[in-house]
Amino acid sequence: MILKWFEKSSPASPATLRQLVGAIATQTGGKNPAHAESVSKKFEGGLNDIPSAKKVDSTKLTDDDSAKVEAALGDVEAKWKEIGIFLGLEIKKLNGLKEMPQMVEMWLSKQYDIEHFGNPSWQKLVSAVGSKAGAGDVAAAEDIAS
Repeated sequence: MILKWFEKSSPASPATLRQLVGAIATQTGGKNPAHAESVSKKFEGGLNDIPSAKKVDSTKLTDDDSAKVEAALGDVEAKWKEIGIFLGLEIKKLNGLKEMPQMVEMWLSKQYDIEHFGNPSWQKLVSAVGSKAGAGDVAAAEDIAS
């Protein structure tokens, strides 16, 4: 049901769709369709809402990129948990963290469901920052994308 709704209402890429479905499945354990539906309604376009997203580098990020990622997230640091959830990190694990650099380290070291969310990349980071289900800051996403 969520997939059909999302396919009809959003021009997002198949990768973004898989990411959304993976996030809903991870966070709800597949047991709470009402919550999954509410999460899916928050998502609107991801990369499609960011004009310069086509220029975003799709190269995989590694642990060596942590300083660059942390610097890029400076404007949205207060929303690091929302970004982490969007990127596929589990809420229980995020709640055990105290600050954004720990979330970035967890993401870059792939401590999440890689099959659903794929490898860390600038595209995924831009989508997480710009999406309403993430930080919801399109201007900050634009800055990262350029």
